[in-house]
Amino acid sequence: MNFQTKIIIFILGLILFSIAILTIICSTYFFYALTRKGLSKMKKKILTFKNIPSAESFKPFIDHNWFKNHNASQLHITSYDNLKLSGIFVRNAKPSKNIVILSHGYTASASAMLCYTSYYYNKGFNILSVDNRCHGESEGKYLGMGYLDHFDILKWIDKSKEILGNDCKIILHGVSMGAATVCITAGDNLPKNVKCIVSDCAYDRIAVVYKHVIKSSTKILATPIIKGTSLICKLLAGYYFSDAAPINFVSKTPVPILYIHGDKDTFVPSYMVDNLFNATPTDKRDILLIKGAGHGESVIIDNQSYFNKIDNFIDKILYISQ
Repeated sequence: MNFQTKIIIFILGLILFSIAILTIICSTYFFYALTRKGLSKMKKKILTFKNIPSAESFKPFIDHNWFKNHNASQLHITSYDNLKLSGIFVRNAKPSKNIVILSHGYTASASAMLCYTSYYYNKGFNILSVDNRCHGESEGKYLGMGYLDHFDILKWIDKSKEILGNDCKIILHGVSMGAATVCITAGDNLPKNVKCIVSDCAYDRIAVVYKHVIKSSTKILATPIIKGTSLICKLLAGYYFSDAAPINFVSKTPVPILYIHGDKDTFVPSYMVDNLFNATPTDKRDILLIKGAGHGESVIIDNQSYFNKIDNFIDKILYISQ
């Protein structure tokens, strides 16, 4: 074996070794970031970011008996990929054709949306708070990061029509991953029953958020990890990270979107809401920035401004649509 052949073998071996190491790193990251089993550890990681609110900070704004006190019932649908998905439904005491579908954030569940239920209920809406796939009572091994979940929201829209009739009026309200979900839904053949959307701290591209998380915890180059993990995600979960990019969907929304974001958000940086806002048709967009609010924190930092803005937004839309 001559020297040139040895060099070629060495280089090939080094390449194969590098690929093997990258595969292990990407597989590990996929497990922690995108599987049900890994969620608890990822949740702890998220809480290390600056301006991420703790569960304690939401306590004054949440009545954990609210669902029980309003005779909530559990609903189920079957997803396109045969998962049993769960949601909590509250019928308003006053007969109404209006319903809000609430979509929670990463690592959360339907009960995390209790910050918003009283407002919508008092406004005469029926409530449907869903457990996104791989969260809460819903089945699923892999997270959808808004992309797979938007197919589920379309199913929940059908369920709402089944309960309230084909003439029901629907608002979609999502937070974080749930906001990304409803933004993606907006641009994919949105049913006419949906009249408007509230997007609270949505990311524009999930790949950018993951890159941000990786850079915060390791000196390894983030781009190869993101690309490798995206490929694994496609093989196991059925989508690339590039699919979970609300910015590619909001330009096609047929209904107005209200974007809400905290200007101190370090997990989903506030520039992302500017990107989403600018990508949305000018006659289909509105925005509220909450000063001093971190990720998902707007509703508790300035509760009054938060719901006053939503009030004005949906009143105008529903009045026009009548």
